[in-house]
Amino acid sequence: MYCLEKNLQEGAFMWATKAIETVTQLPSRGTLGAAVKSVVSLPNNENDEESITKSISMAYFVLAHLHNVGAVATMDKEKAAEFYEAASAIDMGLVQSLTNLLESELHMKSETAIEQ
Repeated sequence: MYCLEKNLQEGAFMWATKAIETVTQLPSRGTLGAAVKSVVSLPNNENDEESITKSISMAYFVLAHLHNVGAVATMDKEKAAEFYEAASAIDMGLVQSLTNLLESELHMKSETAIEQ
């Protein structure tokens, strides 16, 4: 989300993709809970299960947004919908907050462009 806020779509795409790939390539990829527990048990991990779960949801959200608008990733509404659904299934409240944040920022940017 930091990368999106700073208009660094390439970085957002790279980090979100890496996060999702890391989780889906873990030996315990059967369930989200098992994947989160695997991440928690990795050496040098200082995050708890809740923050890792939110990070995974956020990564799916970022990929959904980038596919939805065609930034960095090809515009693919179906793939965006799949990623939004995955993010929402993990943490609907976070997805709603992130959606509101992006809409607010896009609104402010459009107002600034109009003023100029």
